[in-house]
This record gives sequence, structure tokens and C-alpha cells, in this order.
Amino acid sequence: MDDEHTLGDPTELVPLYLAGAMTDDERAQFEAHLAEGCAACDQEMLALDSLFAALADATEAVPPSATARISALARANETLGELSPQQIDGVQALVAEVEKSLPELLQASQEWRKVPHEGIVLQRLGYDKAAQRITALVRMAPGSILPGHAHAEGEQCVVLHGDLSIGDRALRAGEYRYWKPGEPQPQQTTEKGCLLLISSPLD
Repeated sequence: MDDEHTLGDPTELVPLYLAGAMTDDERAQFEAHLAEGCAACDQEMLALDSLFAALADATEAVPPSATARISALARANETLGELSPQQIDGVQALVAEVEKSLPELLQASQEWRKVPHEGIVLQRLGYDKAAQRITALVRMAPGSILPGHAHAEGEQCVVLHGDLSIGDRALRAGEYRYWKPGEPQPQQTTEKGCLLLISSPLD
């Protein structure tokens, strides 16, 4: 196929694909190429798939780092909306792993920015310029207060560590809150301090 020359040598592309070493764009392009039909790539896939499977079985799994876990949480939190019970269970399990590595996570974090509320700092993880949304870590010191407010678009919040009281509702690590567009958010406070992951509009 003509695409083979533009994509590269199958003996180089297939190992990269099976090892998960491609970028998202490269992987999507290569999978589209496979879907169109390529005998050379199919043959290489068959030859290497069993080898990679055997290597995976023979290799001891290495837990992801705290920064990898928080990146995974950030990516998961970019999709706005209510979570299913299965998704909530998954978030809680991942947060439990983050809590185990909290000192490492905080030490790796950089560029905390002050916000106009005493005891609260923010670190931006992602920014969608077109949608005017950010994904960020928020640290609230013990006793700090975030006044009630509302956004034109929806907002998500995952408690990664500590305690967060939203009005009369108390959240602990692993719990999630979603506000619909325009829904009023009561005053938020923390007794012992907390670390939050949020996806929020910039209005």
C-alpha cells in the first residue's frame, strides 16, 4: 500500500505499536492503516504478538509512579459529566493508590499559584483553550474557605486526600462531586486540609 512508505517500515512500526511506544496521533494513524488492510504489517503483528505476550508474562509488573497516577486521573477527569457507579469505583481505587504516594506526589508538584482566597493554591495540569476549561490540582490549608459560587458550565471535583465540606455534605478521599452548568455551589471548607482534582471552566 502507498501508506506503508509514508508511515515507515513495518518491522519498526509494529514493535513500537505493540510496546505502547507510539504517541496518540501515531497510534491512531497506524490503527487506521491496519484497518485498511496491510499484509506486511499483519504478518509482522502475528510474528511479534506472541513474543510480546511471553515477555509480559515473564516480567514483574512495576506500579506506576505517583505522577503517572495523577496524570491518569487528570485525563479521566477531562470528560465532563456524571460518572457511572463503575467509574466512581475506579476513581476511588485510583485515589487510594495516589494516597499511598502522597508525599512523592506533592514533592514532584511545582508551580503552585495563589488564588484570591487565603490558604488555597492551585496547580494547572491541563488547559483547553477552545473550551476555556482547566484541569488542576487544588490544595486547601486546614480551616480555609472557598466562598459559594457558580459557573456557566459544569464543574467536576475529586477529593484526592483529606476532607472537604460542601455546604452540609462532607466528602473524603476518593469521593466525587459534579455540578451542572449554572448550579450554585455552596461554601466549601476543610477541617484538616485537602488536595483536590478539578475540571472547571474559567468564567
